[in-house]
Amino acid sequence: MSERSVQLDADYELMQRVSLDDESAVSELYDRFGPLVYRMAYQMMPTRADAEDAVQEIFVRLWRTAGRYDPKRAALVTWVMMLSRRILVDRL
Repeated sequence: MSERSVQLDADYELMQRVSLDDESAVSELYDRFGPLVYRMAYQMMPTRADAEDAVQEIFVRLWRTAGRYDPKRAALVTWVMMLSRRILVDRL
């Protein structure tokens, strides 16, 4: 099994755990992607407060839609960033 395949399986498992309201999985998701999502939000939003609110909204949406993640369509980082960008553009 390739390293990429193992990572995709781990990402899928993580998102399945998030969809089941596993607090440790939500924490792991935030630890992995929080800084990246915040950096994007901070660059796009007019204020720090707007960026922080946007990050919160993004992670709530990730939690609510976690069961829809399909590793065959995109890597988890790609999926997270596409959803983040969509939410940030909508907020602007």
